Amino acid sequence: GSRLEETFPDSNALMGVAIFGLQEDLVRPAEQALWVLLGAVGFVLLMACTNVANLLLARGASREGEFALRVALGAGRAPIFWQLLTESVILALLGGGFGWAVAAWGTDGLLALAPDVGLPGMEEIGLDGRILLFTGLVTLGTGIVFGFFPAMRISSSDVYSGVRNGTGGRKLGGRVRNGLVVSQVAMALVLLVGAGLLIRSFQRLNAADLGFDPEGVLTVSL
Repeated sequence: GSRLEETFPDSNALMGVAIFGLQEDLVRPAEQALWVLLGAVGFVLLMACTNVANLLLARGASREGEFALRVALGAGRAPIFWQLLTESVILALLGGGFGWAVAAWGTDGLLALAPDVGLPGMEEIGLDGRILLFTGLVTLGTGIVFGFFPAMRISSSDVYSGVRNGTGGRKLGGRVRNGLVVSQVAMALVLLVGAGLLIRSFQRLNAADLGFDPEGVLTVSL
């Protein structure tokens, strides 16, 4: 390409060769948008996880008196810990299963609404084993991570003093829950700002002066 440009400067000026892999060439028009979409979905997932954590903490704090009484009657701390952790994991897995069903239905619905959107590899969009594995790992991790703290709190040795003093886990658990609420609000704000910027950009694109009238113009790609 460079030799042709030097040999025929009149007809080959500023003409060269650019080589791209097929995969890169196919996904380049939508790559940035898909990464932005993945980031937005990740933020929504984090918000859902923090919401679940808050609910588990509140649920654990409300049951401190119950478990303190059970320990006082002779129940071991280890069985209580594993019971709470198992409950959290089961709830998370049930939520993940419901989410999987909604995702399967929603994916088919979205593809039916936009059959000609032109997204590369659109015919391959769907749920497969990798998505199922990811869903299982996320739900299992959510149940373990966010069920571990309330389980540790309730099975700890100072639960008696908290119940006796009428405070329970409100002080420590309250700080954690407040932190989770702050995180949720922060992530929601990021999503809202991003959505507002995208809507504003879309409005500007629609209102942009193209410099020509596209009515009746036909374009063909070979």
